[in-house]
Amino acid sequence: GYAYAAADVADLLTDVTVDAVFVLSRHDTHAPLTVSALEHGKDVFVEKPLCLTPEELDQIIAARAAHGGRIMELGIAEGGSTALLALWAEPATLVSVDLEPEPVAALDEFIEGRGLGDRVRPRYGVDQADAARLRAIIAEEFSAHPIDLVIDDASHQYGPTRAAFEAVFPSLAPGGRYVVEDWASDVVMAEAVARRLLDPTHPGHEQMKANFAAARSASGGGDPPPRREPLARLALELAVGVAPRRGVVEEIEMNRNYVAVTRGPAVIDPQTFSLAEVGLDRLGLLVRPD
Repeated sequence: GYAYAAADVADLLTDVTVDAVFVLSRHDTHAPLTVSALEHGKDVFVEKPLCLTPEELDQIIAARAAHGGRIMELGIAEGGSTALLALWAEPATLVSVDLEPEPVAALDEFIEGRGLGDRVRPRYGVDQADAARLRAIIAEEFSAHPIDLVIDDASHQYGPTRAAFEAVFPSLAPGGRYVVEDWASDVVMAEAVARRLLDPTHPGHEQMKANFAAARSASGGGDPPPRREPLARLALELAVGVAPRRGVVEEIEMNRNYVAVTRGPAVIDPQTFSLAEVGLDRLGLLVRPD
């Protein structure tokens, strides 16, 4: 059945829990309703005809171009992923941030050459662990509409990645996705090292033993340095602690390349959202045994 009925179409278009709109009304209303739905960031299915005049078609095309998806990317590197997102997703807004202070010349040339300066805006010298800075950028760039997609391919370190998630996730639209790439990189690396150390027949066995011996000698034979918290812990915190919170997370998709978190419809305060506060590890699955 239907969740509810409304007498005013504006009630549906301003409802943040509504992701898509089906326009099945009189033919002369198709174009204005489609434009309005696009302007409110909705996906639209329109029963034919799409519109009645060439002018209405121009209005729909302009609305689609101006109100496409809104993407935030953490990590620019050489700019290839930013350029790909700009061409493939055709977003209304794509804001990419990177720790490096100097702009990527090739990316700037791409943006200028394609005439994308009004939609693709890289920000440099931004630490993903700086929650206040990220929130300020979101307030500047996404004040009119929430973010549809966040892709974190930045530090691949647990602390900064978690800080960025806490700062940015609340600003996703309900149904929006937050993707953390290479969450399992530490796990994959640890497995590769263990395989070389434990298997005397492995081609890299002797070299790995020599590397460990050299590292131990350089440290004076003392205790090994403290272990860096692997990024995989964040994936576990999301799956075990946050996913059960109804309304905060709608779905979690995980494979060896990325973990994608779909935001639920709950109202989340971006100033106070914390995984420590919302995580409910009732079974102690994230506690290391002594």
